[in-house]
Amino acid sequence: MKQYYHLSILPLLFLLVVACSEDSAKTPELEVTPTLLEFPSEGGFCTFEIKSNTNWTITYDNPDMLVSPQSGSYNKTVTVTLPASSSIEELQYLIAVKPEGGVATNVRVKQAGQFISGDVTLKVNNYEGYVTFGGEGGDLDSLRIMSNVSWLLYGPEWIEAWDGKRWVPLSQTSAVIKGSRTTDKDAEGTMLQLLRTKSSNTSEDYKMADLILKPAYSGTDVQVTLTALQLGRHMAVPNYVVSLSDGIATDWEVGADVKTIGVYLSDKPLGANDPGEFEATEPDYISYWDSLQENTTYYLYSFGVGSDLTSMVPVQTGSSMNQPLAEIQNVNMNFDKNEWTWQVKMNEYCSGYRMWSFSAYFDYPDVVLAWLLGLYTQDESRLSEFPIYTTDKSFNWVMDSPRHMQVVTWAGGKGSNHYASVIDRYNSTTDERYNDAPRRAADRKPSYGSLKVYRDEIRKSIIRIK
Repeated sequence: MKQYYHLSILPLLFLLVVACSEDSAKTPELEVTPTLLEFPSEGGFCTFEIKSNTNWTITYDNPDMLVSPQSGSYNKTVTVTLPASSSIEELQYLIAVKPEGGVATNVRVKQAGQFISGDVTLKVNNYEGYVTFGGEGGDLDSLRIMSNVSWLLYGPEWIEAWDGKRWVPLSQTSAVIKGSRTTDKDAEGTMLQLLRTKSSNTSEDYKMADLILKPAYSGTDVQVTLTALQLGRHMAVPNYVVSLSDGIATDWEVGADVKTIGVYLSDKPLGANDPGEFEATEPDYISYWDSLQENTTYYLYSFGVGSDLTSMVPVQTGSSMNQPLAEIQNVNMNFDKNEWTWQVKMNEYCSGYRMWSFSAYFDYPDVVLAWLLGLYTQDESRLSEFPIYTTDKSFNWVMDSPRHMQVVTWAGGKGSNHYASVIDRYNSTTDERYNDAPRRAADRKPSYGSLKVYRDEIRKSIIRIK
């Protein structure tokens, strides 16, 4: 016998209606405003609003971007934070907000590029081509960097750089040293990046590698490439060379085992059978030659005793004509006040000058004073003692007891590392003006001398302005 079951259609219809209503209620809805966020190059934060009837999650394509919260339900305010841009060009990113079971809505993110006024400027003022380190570990050097953009420095791991807190090895693949624009760093619009060798070079040969300076911003192919050298154990080369119209002076960069240096200055290259008239000096000495011909190329030869390699560097003396000059005038002594007064008058070629007003070294030739003045004015710790004067000015100097007066000026231009080929000096015992000396006779031989300095002082002064 068949059995029949009778079901009422009304409950079924009710269930269908309810199911349809619930499906309709769960249809994901999501609205995002705004859908475009615009950031300045300096970075910062922006917000957008989510209105939704369900759960949602957020994904984005920039790992440096911070988005909070990254998931949630219903209505929320979302904060987006970006760091400063590292691009000259505008950058764009996407944020996707996806509701549960629905289609994502995109939020576009734009970040402005760095504004650069004019062309990108990036250069090293104190070197062209080569940076030479001595052979010992810890031998100091520096790059005087001028830039209107942020920059990155790459180099070999045998060179360490000061990052403001500690010494870190360089890398050829990652920029462990980063710098900002330099126009506000000092009067010359530069900053000093300190470098040193990590360890001694015990080989007879150079260590050699590239130092590369690049803008931190994409969109430009500007870069500076220098060759870094660390001397072999018996090598010796000139370090900081100063030339005036009638003199040349230099200190020495040497290998780890150099005790004595042979030096020779000639007005012509040495021939194969010409041994040269070499003088012996030591790594702690400045070598200088005066009574030279102006506008002449000289050849500076040097070697470390124990090495078969002789270095030759051509050095050009300058002209004494049409040179910037800051002339020392109207020097007077007030014995009642133990006070010297004087004035400095700039000539038509002079746009600025530095001045030095007493030292035990004033009995040395002009070129030695120029070398020392260059040394001190490139030492960041002493730069404030030698400001650049850009106008005629009166000066005074009060002493504890009456003494003779010695003062020197070296003229050049503000914003330049290059000084004139003449200096002016006043010595109250002789009132000698070496810059007024006549041209040297053609047959007069250079006069060689040396001055002992302390190697540690040179290293601490980090003077490298070849």
